[in-house]
Amino acid sequence: MRFGFVSIAAMALLFACQPGAGGDEAAEADVVLVTNRGEIGIRLFDDAPKHKANFLKLAGEGYYDSLMFHRIISGFMIQTGDPRGRGPGFNTDPGAPMDPGYTIEAEIPASRFNVRGAVAAARTDDYQNPDRRSSGSQFYIVTGEPVRPSRLDSLERYEFSSILRGKMYEQYQQAQGTGAYAGSFDEYLEEQNFRNFRYPPEVRQQYLEEGGAPWLDMQYSIFGEVVSGMDVVLAIQAAPVSRSVPVGADAPRILEVRIPGAAAP
Repeated sequence: MRFGFVSIAAMALLFACQPGAGGDEAAEADVVLVTNRGEIGIRLFDDAPKHKANFLKLAGEGYYDSLMFHRIISGFMIQTGDPRGRGPGFNTDPGAPMDPGYTIEAEIPASRFNVRGAVAAARTDDYQNPDRRSSGSQFYIVTGEPVRPSRLDSLERYEFSSILRGKMYEQYQQAQGTGAYAGSFDEYLEEQNFRNFRYPPEVRQQYLEEGGAPWLDMQYSIFGEVVSGMDVVLAIQAAPVSRSVPVGADAPRILEVRIPGAAAP
């Protein structure tokens, strides 16, 4: 079993803030990943409370210390959080656990997006995991490349509008089942003021100029964003890999996770 991405084969209301590259925003980091390539400051989102609390818990326990960034795909993302990456190589013991032994309930608001710098939980695919529960520890940081306008148009029209319509249909069925609504689905949509999905202008512009992984939107729990050290993220992405796994003695890894403001032990 591998924590990956539903659409990797395809690669092929509160809005998410634009990830920063340092400066004053560095002070806003809730956690700092101290890596052998430099430091990455991450702000954690309050609208993903279960993921935020779990990440802070694991970080405080030292769970992420020494873990390799075990999956790196250029122009897409870097991934870590698998305890099998604690040694000099990755997955040298196939029987070892790949997480803390639990998953986390999905927290996927329609107002969070996989723009460059987004931090989100990895998970198994929809077939194994229809509720889209997150890995208890593995997460990815989006790098991405600039996205074509036609790609965003297609996602809006054919993917995400259908997802939102499907959620509305579930609500409609529930309302009918309880006798709270007797009209047609089209009437229900009209009464609920349903509109097809459109990216907020600032998010669309960010995808066009900086890039990201929009095909993952509405499918993964995004629980944070990089606010400093995006250059470090890109340096990690540049590490040599074989089949997306880093190779060499100096593979990128987390040395420790610092929680600014936390009391010293």
